[in-house]
Amino acid sequence: MQRRAAFAVFLTVWLSARAASTPVSSAQQPPASAPAASQVVGAALSPASTPILANPQIMVNVPKQEGSPWYQDVLKTLLGTFIGAVLAFVSAVLHRRTQQRNADIAAGNMALFYLRAMQRQTTEMRLGVRADISFSSNTYGCVPEWAILRPSINKPDESLKIDFQSLSFLTDSALGQDALLHARHAQELYELACHAFGLQQESAISYQEKLREVGDFDAISVDGKISWDLLKERIGGVLIGNRTSFFWAHLRNLEVNPAISRNAFELLQGELIKRFGGRVWRLKIDPSPTDNRAEGNLPALPTHLQEYVDSQRGLEQRVRSQAGEGAQ
Repeated sequence: MQRRAAFAVFLTVWLSARAASTPVSSAQQPPASAPAASQVVGAALSPASTPILANPQIMVNVPKQEGSPWYQDVLKTLLGTFIGAVLAFVSAVLHRRTQQRNADIAAGNMALFYLRAMQRQTTEMRLGVRADISFSSNTYGCVPEWAILRPSINKPDESLKIDFQSLSFLTDSALGQDALLHARHAQELYELACHAFGLQQESAISYQEKLREVGDFDAISVDGKISWDLLKERIGGVLIGNRTSFFWAHLRNLEVNPAISRNAFELLQGELIKRFGGRVWRLKIDPSPTDNRAEGNLPALPTHLQEYVDSQRGLEQRVRSQAGEGAQ
């Protein structure tokens, strides 16, 4: 009897908990003939009643839940997979474009940096040549070209090279192509200036060695002043010819190249700013006005050398204007 009472209590609690956890709509209410919980407990406590689990009247009427059609699940799976693939593809494309844009900006900024470094190296060599010319003129007066330049310790950096392959994105427009051509020309002129500097440096060292061989100043002087004709005989015609040609080539490169490099720098910087805006470096290619390498602070050239430089600058401008007319 105690076992039946305990079992009836347990069953009542279990049915109550299940009914509370399973919401039933008004359309799915159990029929009115279903026995109440008190009747179930009374039946369980009655000795003459049939076993509870065998009585069909106490079975709980659980509503049947119908599932969605199978094709809806398939469509949901396929649609989710398709949307995920599209999002992954779009994300990958945007990521690649962002990476390429960042690479283009970095390549353009580095090209500007190299052009600026080339200009600074050129102005450094230019300052050295101007200083040698000023020293020779102030010390000896009228000095032949082959006796002016001395060995220099300021060797230019020949490793400065623009990666034009990384700037290929500029070829999609006429202005970009023009900027690339000017930048390439500026680099070629810098390489020529470095080559001329090397040749001039070698000839200057050879010239110093020849001067040491001469030794006695009286052997190359007249009335206490150096005789350039006597010195020329002692130095030798080959070295004199080399130093003369190297001087004019070196002077032309250092006096004409800065304007060409400045123009190439401005064209390239303007094209990059048009494409990338504020992410382009705002570099200044020329030295500051207080720098010794600035145009206004350089030692002046003698008249005949200044005339030669002006003629070479004018020739370069005419060549550039004719090239521009031919391109149009």
